[in-house]
Amino acid sequence: MVKLVSIFLGLTLIPGSPVAANALYKVAVLQIGGAGTDAKAPNISMAKAYCEKAKVNCEIVPLPTTRAFSELQANRVQFLISLDHDSSTPASEKITKIETVSIVVIARKEVRGCEDLNSMTLAAFRNVLYAKKLTQKCPGLKITWTNTYPQAIQMYRSKRVQGVLGVARNFDQKSAFVVLQREDIKSQVGVEDVWLFGNESSGNSEAALKFLSMRR
Repeated sequence: MVKLVSIFLGLTLIPGSPVAANALYKVAVLQIGGAGTDAKAPNISMAKAYCEKAKVNCEIVPLPTTRAFSELQANRVQFLISLDHDSSTPASEKITKIETVSIVVIARKEVRGCEDLNSMTLAAFRNVLYAKKLTQKCPGLKITWTNTYPQAIQMYRSKRVQGVLGVARNFDQKSAFVVLQREDIKSQVGVEDVWLFGNESSGNSEAALKFLSMRR
């Protein structure tokens, strides 16, 4: 896993030590639009709204998923908001489920189930759990892995793949970095839970309690 080069401004955190209740918490989210991800991107907006609702002082850090878990383990971020993941480290823990989201396929035809998926090649985020689950359910489905939604969309537009697999929220027409065209059809193919993860330090913090109490 690649380590994030990051400087904490006015905040010194020792890995494994408790985080001050009024501190600025770094919260990682899945980086969906490349290094220059806009602050209005759906995952960033969701994380900001969640922190505001819990009244937790957050700095949102967009990162690739595996890298985000590495940063969480090292306490360079204190929380991670991500879809359910199958390779979280022993030092990370699920704190609370935020919401359940729709998993969709964007293609030029309606996708009704495995009878359609078994003849398709889709672009999807690298090693996401929901894509692996779908290939287990539909063994004829082929996945081409990408790092961002724009990469996946570009492959789809150039007809290198027959569609894009992803989270419905990130194909919202209000999201400027992914624009659906008239011939695109969005078909739901499953659901997945979004979780807030913490580490050994942040999982026992006042912020974690605020997140937990917000869901009750």
